[in-house]
Amino acid sequence: MKTAHVSSPETALAVMRVLQSTAVNRVARISQSDLAERLGISPQTARRALVRLEAEGRIEVFRKGTGRGYPTAWRIRT
Repeated sequence: MKTAHVSSPETALAVMRVLQSTAVNRVARISQSDLAERLGISPQTARRALVRLEAEGRIEVFRKGTGRGYPTAWRIRT
C-alpha cells in the first residue's frame, strides 16, 4: 500500500507567497521547477504543496500548462 506524501503547511505557505509575489491580476504563471529552485525544495515537494493549496481552495488552475516553457497558470483565490 502506498503512502500519500503531503506537503507541510509551512511549505504550502512558502509556495503561496511565491505565487502571490509573481501574480499579475491574481494569476501566477510559474513552473514547478522554478518554484522548487526559488524555495530550495524538490519539484515533487513543490507539486505536493500546489496540490495541497488547490485542495484547500486557495488556488485553482486558470490555464493548464503544456510543459516546455508553458507552465500552468494558477488563479489565487485567497
